[in-house]
Amino acid sequence: MIENTVGNPQGYRDDLFRSRRRALEVARSRAHWLATVAGCRVESLLGPAGRYLITTGRPSDAGHMIAVEECDDDACLDIGYDSMVES
Repeated sequence: MIENTVGNPQGYRDDLFRSRRRALEVARSRAHWLATVAGCRVESLLGPAGRYLITTGRPSDAGHMIAVEECDDDACLDIGYDSMVES
């Protein structure tokens, strides 16, 4: 699961999950939680399930994105500096 603030390289986070199902559950929950806390709304993006944009809806607000990505390559399983693995 990748989470980032659009246009802000400092606002990046990725988490690894053992199953896609769990990643989808966490992504949806996190998107709605962030929207509630920030007073925003959640937009489901086109494409694969698990892609959300949290935004105020104002043209000047690029938003915050959460997306579940497939990991078919062993290299993507390397845990980076700010990553965490959930069982």
